Parts: sequence; structure tokens; C-alpha cells
Amino acid sequence: LCTMEVLPDIAPELYSTPGQVTILQCTDLHHFEDESDVFVSPPPRNTVCKFAPDGYSSQRGVDLLRAVSKRIKPNLVVFTGDAIDGRRCIDPLKAMSRVTEPLRDEGIPWTFTPGNWDTGEHWGRTELLRVFKLPLCASEAATSFCHVVPVGPVEVCLFDSKGTAGEHTLDSGVCDNLVDSSQVAAYTTLQRR
Repeated sequence: LCTMEVLPDIAPELYSTPGQVTILQCTDLHHFEDESDVFVSPPPRNTVCKFAPDGYSSQRGVDLLRAVSKRIKPNLVVFTGDAIDGRRCIDPLKAMSRVTEPLRDEGIPWTFTPGNWDTGEHWGRTELLRVFKLPLCASEAATSFCHVVPVGPVEVCLFDSKGTAGEHTLDSGVCDNLVDSSQVAAYTTLQRR
């Protein structure tokens, strides 16, 4: 059974206009550690991507996040899956720290719920909870990926797909059971209070 943790409101002094909140959602950066230079996709594709010759760079996603966050100046950035890519990362904290660097530079709080590729060979979802301890994470007090982050008059509800997106993807047209029904029930109960 899932319970929805309600975290403390992020600092109200960060709101540029009282009562107005800007939230930036960022998904599927698939950030690899800087040392990565080649990637082989899992079977059945087995596609080989050589980063430099093929024009791929994890840095592009970070640069885009920097440009967009500077322009819109959000009160909160929400990473909704696959911010990092566990297929080629050794250290999730190092990779997520690199992803959130533009936000630290601008003093913008952020939060995160993982997708199916955020976990890796070297760590699981429990170890991934450590990213909440990185600077400016609005979910620092969370003990699970299923929680609520109040941002002034808005509640950002994070649900945990538990890494099942690989089995049930929007791309394939099969998207039932992405969020456990107990998570929805917990949030519904919370809203009735």
C-alpha cells in the first residue's frame, strides 16, 4: 500500500509574483556520465551509437535545461523520468548532480521521479533515493518517489512508475498500470482531508 508523503512548501520567497507559480517539467534527458563515448542499445535493436561521430552529447540536454530555466525562471523544475541513464552511468549522484548544475547556478529548486532508465546495473531504486540529498532538491525530506511537493497554491504530485515504463510505454500504445492504483488511492484520500 502506498502512502503520499506531503513535504514542506518550498520557500515562498522564491515566488516571483505572489500567487503565481511557474513549474518547468523536464523529461527524458537520458544523461550519461561525461566519460561515456559509446552506447549499445539493448536487444533486439543492438544499435551502436558512437557519441562524437554520431553527433550525440549528454551535454546538449544540460545546455538546453540551462537556457530554458534562465529564460522562464521557474519556481520549481520537475524531472519526470529518465533524467539520467543507468545503462552507462556508474554513479547516479554524479550524473544527477551534473544534470541539476544549471539549476544550482540559478538557485532553482527541483524534484525528481524516476523512469525506467534511471536505475542501472550498479544501483537500484532504493539507492536512487539518495539524489534527493543533492543541493536544492525540494524532495530532500522524501522517503519514497511517491510524494507531494507544495509550491505555494500548487501541489506537485509525484507518482512512482516503479520502472515499469519499459514494459508499458506510451510509444507502444500500452500505458495501463503505469502508476499503481494504491498511489492514486493515497492521493485521493489526501485530497479529501
